[in-house]
Amino acid sequence: MKILITSGIFPPDIGGPATYIPQLSSDLVSRGHDVVVVTLGEIDSRESINGYSVIKVGRNRNLLSRMLKTLLITYSELRKSDAVFSNGLFLETGIALTLSFKNRVSVAKIVGDPLWERARNRDKSALPFNEFLQMKSSKSDSLLRFAYNNAWSKFTYRIAPSVELCEFIQDQLPSKSVKYIPNGIDIPQIPTSHRDNDLICVSRLVSWKNIDLAIRAASHLGVSLVVIGDGPERNNLEGLAKSLKADAFFLGQLRSEDVAFWLNRSKYFLLLSDYEGLSFALLEAMSRGLVPIVSKNQGNISVVKPDINGLVVDIDLADVVKAISTLIGGDKFSQNLSCSAQQHVKNNFDGSIQRDKAIHLLVGD
Repeated sequence: MKILITSGIFPPDIGGPATYIPQLSSDLVSRGHDVVVVTLGEIDSRESINGYSVIKVGRNRNLLSRMLKTLLITYSELRKSDAVFSNGLFLETGIALTLSFKNRVSVAKIVGDPLWERARNRDKSALPFNEFLQMKSSKSDSLLRFAYNNAWSKFTYRIAPSVELCEFIQDQLPSKSVKYIPNGIDIPQIPTSHRDNDLICVSRLVSWKNIDLAIRAASHLGVSLVVIGDGPERNNLEGLAKSLKADAFFLGQLRSEDVAFWLNRSKYFLLLSDYEGLSFALLEAMSRGLVPIVSKNQGNISVVKPDINGLVVDIDLADVVKAISTLIGGDKFSQNLSCSAQQHVKNNFDGSIQRDKAIHLLVGD
């Protein structure tokens, strides 16, 4: 089968879709399918990666021009495809599905609320996800909400990696079904390594990820922190680290093997965001034996069980400092959490098993 995959991000970008899409594409290619990925990148480009094609549209052009070009490419590739999987670019893909007039299986993997992320990234709202949904929308947001809901309704199937997201989508589209398929990772073989770094964050550097809290905690305790990722908050965060004289290193976007290298050298993984669907970085860190310290949102606590395979904290400096101090001062406790974290991911979040569920919807394999 010829399969089109669309996504807003792709390596070297960091984020859930940028992790998931290459794995899914490789799985499909290994089963004999012909795969084309349409995504965004720094510049327009076309290349072949591991047996599948990747078409990137430069994201730096103006929004209307970018969306139009993405739509035209998506529509062109869609006409040649037997099935479609979308992990982003929903508006363009939904329009292309409407215009194609051909019945084909299509799957939308929805990993968050685009409106909430847009509001947070533009500093138009500081509300948590659930509170944002209760707020009265502006006319422009109502129109955008309608556009996304209409796009999602065009797909044969809608899937989401958390129960909370499934409930959100069901509320938006009461007449459409949504399936829960959690994220997963390919369980790594962990080399013996000396863990000479204390804390690590792997994340897009946006305000709602609360990386500033990790920096403040590292400074308060005098421990080392590695930050992997890039985004609009990077300059502010580097300035904060400098002003606090924190032992913090900003490494930017890295290849997956380099991220693995730093995870293997680190002890504790911090994920203090206001909202998460189900973080690939969290699963990867736990699978490599890092003890997770996470904030109390549904995506995190669906994976991390307090004092069993990690620590759950309030988004509060005192609580984060207390959690890190507990781990530093309790080697046996920390080791038990580490072992439990590894086993939990191995038992429940094997990537090949979870991707098989999506592939079954898409092509029936």
